[in-house]
Amino acid sequence: MANQSNTADLVKDASQARQERRVQGAQRQLAPDPATAAAAPPAPQQQQQPAAPPAAAAAAAAPRERPQRVSLVLHEGQKRQGSEGYVVGGTCDGVECFIKLLGPDRSGVAAFAREVAAYAALEPLQGLQVPELRAWGDIRWGVRFLAVRRVEGGRPLSDLPHPPPPGVAAAALEALAAVQAACPRFVHGDLRPENILVLQPGPEPEPAAGPGPAAGRAGAGAGAGGHAGPAAEAGRLRCVLLDFGRSRLDGDASQQRRERRELRQLLGGAR
Repeated sequence: MANQSNTADLVKDASQARQERRVQGAQRQLAPDPATAAAAPPAPQQQQQPAAPPAAAAAAAAPRERPQRVSLVLHEGQKRQGSEGYVVGGTCDGVECFIKLLGPDRSGVAAFAREVAAYAALEPLQGLQVPELRAWGDIRWGVRFLAVRRVEGGRPLSDLPHPPPPGVAAAALEALAAVQAACPRFVHGDLRPENILVLQPGPEPEPAAGPGPAAGRAGAGAGAGGHAGPAAEAGRLRCVLLDFGRSRLDGDASQQRRERRELRQLLGGAR
């Protein structure tokens, strides 16, 4: 039995090593030559069509049109393990982002499809209660990527004392209520302190540049029939939800109530 167990561990370790080599190979393909990066823009990264989202997710939301080509640059020494795949600091067309590398294993590809579907369904909240998705697609060898704009000034809930101050708890519950209202069957599936960013009130943010979904929303307010834009949100504490790799768009009311209850418990019994 001991020999069988050791063999299984070796097989598992070998599989993980192969996956990491593929991800590292994809990273090397994106890394610019330091000598030429400043002289000329890196060659744009060709994007192919991503794996199709599950049928229920696709019916709930059609992803916005994305740029045909983007330039991705990965920063050295900023890779960490995510719930699926890896998260690497970098830029997408010059904008600071966290770049998630998922696949080629089945669980990573499925997480990629769920993330793309969730960002599409929550597009009106991008730059507010969820981050802005700048680009997504394939790199090489079956590795998928999502370039998510950095949330400046955000601090993970896990860095704060427990239980958090009442204002923080209220902001986290408001963020969950906002995404559930925007997508009535949305279930996050992985609400942990690490996946909730807290933003203290600050100056009015600059409008997002380029074709991202947050562009042009700076003047949008609740009076226009939607959620308050970044200018209105700047003066109040708010929370941003991260990581939709385990989310679903076909949940029901009981699952949403359970998730709200679990978040209250996570926040120390906040109302």
